[in-house]
Amino acid sequence: MNAGTKGTKRYKYQTVPTGKKVQIGTTPFRGVPFVPTPKQAPDTDTLGQEITHALLVAAMQVCDRHGDDEAARAQMRADCLNTPMHLRADLLAHFQQTNPKHHP
Repeated sequence: MNAGTKGTKRYKYQTVPTGKKVQIGTTPFRGVPFVPTPKQAPDTDTLGQEITHALLVAAMQVCDRHGDDEAARAQMRADCLNTPMHLRADLLAHFQQTNPKHHP
């Protein structure tokens, strides 16, 4: 299936090989980007879980500093978990800045 030429003496046209038909779901051939399947894709929620864990730890340290009782701690946990995921890193940074004793 090599490319060739055809035509007359005066005009030459380059021929292009026809594509090979493949069944859907076969291994990608050269030139097609590889898209990982869900099993091969990295866990995108890992970072969110790490931030949430660090946020809860920092929140409990703030509660320690203020001497909060268990009801206030439960409310702080609920407030942290109800914070939208895209804002949790900012809240964590705020807790870390206002409580430098636990975060250098």
